[in-house]
Amino acid sequence: MPITNEDVTNLLSVAKALEAHRFNVFVIFSKLSTFDENELKQIARLNERYVRRAILLTARELEPYRLLYERTAKEFKGIKESAVTLEEMVHVTSQVFYGEG
Repeated sequence: MPITNEDVTNLLSVAKALEAHRFNVFVIFSKLSTFDENELKQIARLNERYVRRAILLTARELEPYRLLYERTAKEFKGIKESAVTLEEMVHVTSQVFYGEG
């Protein structure tokens, strides 16, 4: 089932409502297939200039036995094989799916 504009709009509303009460909010999308361009475009709306919320996981990240980003690090330079915090996961998502440093 594809991720829609409505899905992201609803999740963004919830995220902002929680952040208004000083919660750090992260939104995780996971699929065993790849995200298509439209899904990536919609999900990108979760991120703002100074606030990153989106974490994307595909089979590449979900299937390794040991480390979350074990396969991802082999495919993309500069990616660590592991992530300890949600902030680190957001950073890897930004690098891998959106080409941000």
